[in-house]
Amino acid sequence: MQVEQSIKMEQLRPGDILLFSAIETDWESSLIALITNSPVSHTSISYYTNGYIVEENMPHTQVVDIRNSESRKVRTTYIMRMDTTAKSLVKVVDIADRYAQVELAYPMSALPCVAIYLVIKDLTYSLKAQGIITKIVKLAMGALIAFLNQKSGKANFPMHCSQFAYHCYLQASKEAALEATIAAEAAGKSKEEMIEAGKEAAKEFKIVLKDEGKENLLKAVATYIDNHYDQLEKQLVAGANHTLQVEQERIEEKEVLYEMLYHEIKEVKAVSCSSNQNAELTEELVITIYQFCHLLNEVYGERIGAIQEGIIGGENSEKALENEVEIATDKVKVLRTINKIIEMGEYFIAPGDLLSHTENLKCIGVLDYNS
Repeated sequence: MQVEQSIKMEQLRPGDILLFSAIETDWESSLIALITNSPVSHTSISYYTNGYIVEENMPHTQVVDIRNSESRKVRTTYIMRMDTTAKSLVKVVDIADRYAQVELAYPMSALPCVAIYLVIKDLTYSLKAQGIITKIVKLAMGALIAFLNQKSGKANFPMHCSQFAYHCYLQASKEAALEATIAAEAAGKSKEEMIEAGKEAAKEFKIVLKDEGKENLLKAVATYIDNHYDQLEKQLVAGANHTLQVEQERIEEKEVLYEMLYHEIKEVKAVSCSSNQNAELTEELVITIYQFCHLLNEVYGERIGAIQEGIIGGENSEKALENEVEIATDKVKVLRTINKIIEMGEYFIAPGDLLSHTENLKCIGVLDYNS
């Protein structure tokens, strides 16, 4: 992506989304950019004061001054602005600031997000890559288990940087919809007019993702299980019962795995598509991803439920439970575990999605740190 226009600090508006290019010396950052097919790996929101941002970062949401940050200056920073008629996006910053003020912690590392991106993004994986991904997902499961062991409070669900930005915009859209509905009711409007007023107000803030409709590893796993359930049944059922007993491997191993996978994917991408078809999935990878989904359901259970009720997801999310059966077979339960994460795909948004896969965010230029 080439953006010629330079944006001065003083031109930033509260609520603008800042997307930072990958750090070449950081394998995690580089891998996120590679698997999401984009140049960016980190997201933040422009704060009330120019030069300040609010972002989700360890150990909690925080406000950061980037005006004299040498580490930020070496990264290309794309400025994304909502294509909206709203006079101000301060409401988005208000929501982000609430998290920062109470230092609400999201104590989970980026490792599970890397694993999630690996299974929900459109990539061709070789057998070698599958072996590496299996190990990374197992490490991610260890991080999820650690989170579950220390989790306290219903609001303390983990989010990564781009998910946080998306969430703040989404929450702003809900609040705007509620305010517009109340105002319409006070003005004596009909129920239909109240609903329409809420919908219109929500549009001013909600980030709309493009419907790519692409296949991904998670969907391929669901298909594999559907076709081979009889031979996998014992392992899948055992995996569901023993997921929380997965041992956390040495966290230092992740950097080695990131580097190995980065080079393998780069090599695969260099091969023409005609001679590089997806390798048949290994049973170990399928079982591991199912266990991973089982854990994700435990961590994000309430949020998944909200998506299925149409609170967070798109128009089709309300149909997620239409075909539920009262007494489900084990196979249905297994596939449902995976499909819940597929339904939640919009929530696991990546920095690259905000850069290229939305209908109402526009890249207005790159930030000039010397302005």
